[in-house]
Amino acid sequence: MTNKNVIVKARVDSELAEKFSLVCDFEDKKSSSLLRELIEQYCLTHEEALKQFDVKVDIGGAYGRGKDDKDEFEISAKLISKSDGEAFHQVNFILPEFRINGVERYRVDSFYYHRENFEGCINENGRLVGAKLTDGIWKGAVFLYTQVDIEDPTSCFADIKAQLRNRIMSAVIKSYVNNRKA
Repeated sequence: MTNKNVIVKARVDSELAEKFSLVCDFEDKKSSSLLRELIEQYCLTHEEALKQFDVKVDIGGAYGRGKDDKDEFEISAKLISKSDGEAFHQVNFILPEFRINGVERYRVDSFYYHRENFEGCINENGRLVGAKLTDGIWKGAVFLYTQVDIEDPTSCFADIKAQLRNRIMSAVIKSYVNNRKA
């Protein structure tokens, strides 16, 4: 990485800036050099995790109370580990929310045994959006609220799958990196 033509800026509070300055002095490094090393290490670690894991999200047929109206569908996610050594008993994550101009078009919710209450998992409406992947599996339901989506549910399924996958992958990567540090 010899081509250093992009500047990365970040705002931090004064206390953190002081601590960072002390670390730089202690290691006899310029702040830009140490920051570059930290960013490179962060990217390498996360890149490694991205190579180790993937998440497969499946949306099944109409389900539950909404089976007849075709406005509720079963959804599941499975963690795929590309190495035998990494396994997570439980990974907590926040479910994605799907609002357009403040209106919820559709919603994903966990089955009761995949709900988890942890810091920051209650949304502004007081709804629990905390979830847990248990032994690599998560299950829940999709609820459709607009006639457009009910008539053609596949129109929103790609968005739901992508956002759920991203939320789970983010949590898995965080767990992976934390386990590596321990």
